Amino acid sequence: MVLGIGYLALLYFAAPHTPWDSIWLLAGGAAGLTLPLFFFTFLLLRQVNGKTAGSATDTPGDTSNPKEGGNSQNG
Repeated sequence: MVLGIGYLALLYFAAPHTPWDSIWLLAGGAAGLTLPLFFFTFLLLRQVNGKTAGSATDTPGDTSNPKEGGNSQNG
């Protein structure tokens, strides 16, 4: 978040030194920060939902996790 605010502040203060209007630079900067966020959030959610839906460790009653005591002979 701090990097995004810093990026927009940089665009704001650099705008007078460029041939473009500052409104268009800020709008482009905001779109450049927002559009990849939607894209990568969608990919991340797809990856997380795919792993939990198809993994065998999420079945009820499966206690094969060795950190929790699991199906060990001594536990």
